[in-house]
Amino acid sequence: MPSSSTSFSLKELKEKFEDGELDLSLSSLTGDDIPLKQLKQLKKIQSLDLSNNVISSLPVELCSTLPHLIKLDLSKNLLTALPGNIGELKNLKSLDLLGNRLTTLPESFGDLSSLVWLDVRDNPLSAAILKEAGDCLDDRQCKTCAIRVVGLMSSVHVHREKIRVEERANQEAEAKAKAEEEKAERKRQKQLEKERRRQEYLLQRQHKPESEGQNITSISAGDCKDGGTVDSPKTTTERKSSGGFGSVLMLIFLFAIFTAALVYAAYYYCENDSKPPLPICRTPVTLAVRDYINNNVKPLIAALTNGFHRTAD
Repeated sequence: MPSSSTSFSLKELKEKFEDGELDLSLSSLTGDDIPLKQLKQLKKIQSLDLSNNVISSLPVELCSTLPHLIKLDLSKNLLTALPGNIGELKNLKSLDLLGNRLTTLPESFGDLSSLVWLDVRDNPLSAAILKEAGDCLDDRQCKTCAIRVVGLMSSVHVHREKIRVEERANQEAEAKAKAEEEKAERKRQKQLEKERRRQEYLLQRQHKPESEGQNITSISAGDCKDGGTVDSPKTTTERKSSGGFGSVLMLIFLFAIFTAALVYAAYYYCENDSKPPLPICRTPVTLAVRDYINNNVKPLIAALTNGFHRTAD
């Protein structure tokens, strides 16, 4: 017998386990009392009897804990739903659900391809399931019940999966359309911003000449009261350009005078015999300059001087 807490030790389970069958019926078990840990240690349970207990729901782990289960008796309990993964019991052949409170069956029920015996009587199931289930008053009817109910739930699963696929496709299409709309809206906003900046630029271009004209007009009105003139921007630019060119010419002229003075000083020094000659006076350049002055410059100066005197007389 189980302890007062309705839990079983591994030893107690082994005492109830014989030839692959485990009988835990009439044990006042609830869903939380099912000893999954101990059941996992029992090798290859093929038949499990949980009938005549107070189980309102089964733990999801039960299906993965008993993969070799062939027969499962859940009759005369308080079940309102089966685990959603009951379809994992691929080897299950017999399932007794008599006298529970089931209103529907999970979609995975259609995956119980090995099921050949089923009793769902005395459950408030939907009319469609009860119609396929029939009376199940003997083994033949229970076998027919298993085939037809599994087929029905398989069709329900396919139909609902199709609906889910369509819903996912619609959601993806809506999300894609929304993304395209958002992209188009961002593009439109960018175009509007670009057009706004272009209009501002054009307005600035239009206002700039007017502002310059006003400045020139104000200068003319203020500075020309006494008969003065105001140069246009073009005239001012030309004056700046001509002033720069005149400065360059002045620099060239001053450089030429300085060079001539320097050459004449060197010539005068080298021609003066009273002073000791410098090495520079013997260079070919200095000698050539001296010959040029003696042969060309001095005669030119003498001619100009004679002409001046004749003009003065």
